[in-house]
Amino acid sequence: MCKQFDYEHVEVGQELGQLDYHVDEELNRRFSAAVGNPEPWYLLDAQGTRIAEPTIFGRQYLRMLRNTYPEFRMHGVHASSKVAFIRPVYFGYYHIFATITDKYVKRGGKYIVIETTVKDEKGSEVVLYEDTLMTNYPEFRELRGR
Repeated sequence: MCKQFDYEHVEVGQELGQLDYHVDEELNRRFSAAVGNPEPWYLLDAQGTRIAEPTIFGRQYLRMLRNTYPEFRMHGVHASSKVAFIRPVYFGYYHIFATITDKYVKRGGKYIVIETTVKDEKGSEVVLYEDTLMTNYPEFRELRGR
């Protein structure tokens, strides 16, 4: 039986597992085009090494939610996001970890907070994300009469 994804059933502290992710030139090219960066290859560090678009891992927590909750569909609102870029994203392999760290109700909206950590092959943190999702948007709109 699949786990049910809704505000009442998600648990604070629940780990969403690990996602292994390979960043290469093709992925960087496609992602850069999708986010409107027409010159992805100009990104060089102080040593002249090409680096990837730093937001390339941005929404991988959604894949991790679907892996944990196969019936998960985003019918809510992405309410907020905080990002800490710790070091450049070089082409290579990364490990992404996500955890549900909070949930709360505010003005009728039911929110969950997911923290995502991206580590390189050596285990060093590269990017940290904190994303807040409203999980009951259709119900919320109805409550608000909109």
